Amino acid sequence: MPEKIFKQLNQKIRYPQLDHFATLELTELYQKQDENDLRIIYVDTRSIKSLEDKNNKHISGGQGYQQFTVFLENNTWYLIDYIEPVSSDWR
Repeated sequence: MPEKIFKQLNQKIRYPQLDHFATLELTELYQKQDENDLRIIYVDTRSIKSLEDKNNKHISGGQGYQQFTVFLENNTWYLIDYIEPVSSDWR
């Protein structure tokens, strides 16, 4: 996954009404090109979601696994599908 796209998917959001911060951090695990169409790439990721209060005290969070399907055309990536499987043993 290009670094620019990866960085855009990681984010920190502030909720001023609640004095809370939400963080989403993605880690790329694996990339694979489609065997029938080399323009299609599957990118497996793990996400960690966290919610902290104004004192950076952890309130809640979790993790999950996702797969982005991208279409590569003229050196540009287009997101064409996104799935969140039920378990981490789905490959």
